[in-house]
Amino acid sequence: MRLACAFIVLVVHCTTLGGYHDDMPYFGFDDTVGTYALAALFGMSGYVIVMSRLGESGFGSYLYRRVLRIYPGWILSLVMVAFLFGPLSLIVAGSESSYDWNSALGYISNNLLLALRQFGVEGTLTDVPVEGVWNFSAWTLFFEFGLWMGLGIMVSMFPRRWLTAAAWASLAVFIGIRGLAMAQGWIYDAHDTDARTDAPAWINLAEPTARLGMFFMAGVILFLMRDRIPLRRWLLAVSIAVCVVLGITGYFHLLAALPLTYALFYGACSKRFTTISNPNDLAYGVYIYAYPVTQLLAVWTIDHSMPEWLFIAIVAVATLPFAYFSWYVVERPAIRLGRKKKRPSTPPPDLEPARI
Repeated sequence: MRLACAFIVLVVHCTTLGGYHDDMPYFGFDDTVGTYALAALFGMSGYVIVMSRLGESGFGSYLYRRVLRIYPGWILSLVMVAFLFGPLSLIVAGSESSYDWNSALGYISNNLLLALRQFGVEGTLTDVPVEGVWNFSAWTLFFEFGLWMGLGIMVSMFPRRWLTAAAWASLAVFIGIRGLAMAQGWIYDAHDTDARTDAPAWINLAEPTARLGMFFMAGVILFLMRDRIPLRRWLLAVSIAVCVVLGITGYFHLLAALPLTYALFYGACSKRFTTISNPNDLAYGVYIYAYPVTQLLAVWTIDHSMPEWLFIAIVAVATLPFAYFSWYVVERPAIRLGRKKKRPSTPPPDLEPARI
């Protein structure tokens, strides 16, 4: 399911990066389709990460494994952009300019801590529809890691009997911050990129944290209450209907965290999904490589136009080898390195992380 969401993000980015549309698709909803896929990714992340945290002996071992999960793949992707995608883009464009290696090294060093401080490499991506940006999809990684750390600290602070209440309180805080931002117009979306110019400085960090964090925390709540949540088709239908209505009316990113996460929870528990589960976790690799692959193809299509469907298909196929390479070369070895430390045995949860 996470891989499917990563491919949805890939597809919607292709529409603008390829120059086929001025904006990403809405399909009748208030926000772009990619934002809903992103919400689903964070909901699934919350479920899996709290399960990981509760299986650790302490915050230190949890931090160690979380760093090993996110950083090796991220560092490799930075190196690939700086030393492969960047130079190759000049060759594909037929540029006679020399490659700016200092800027390329800066791309690695400035983005090393997950926060995107340098979006591109000087002299590259100068004629594509979205210029100068090599991997804007990765903006979410900073908030993802921050939520991981916040959850780890929360589990350390509260005894297990109070953990569910703490998760509900966190969800309420996130909804409150998002609601305040919406009421004041302090939001940053595809409709108005200048919406936060008059907002207080703290909202620039708090609003995206809340917007993503509410879905993450809903996943945490679903895991903590999994033994008390019935799996009913009518509840699934109601959850989907609520999500659709909220998506159309513009309140999805305020009130849809729990119904969306329930729908994901139901789907992940379905036997139909367990029969197609993939032991190779390619979602992260697809997510962090799809954007640079798309930009590189966009450079080529400046002089070689093609139909939109073909552009999307080529990007999807071309991204997979990078995702596999990332998984086998750095991600899976790093995960196995983290598992060498002993961890306390815990009762197996109702839902295995591999299924989502």
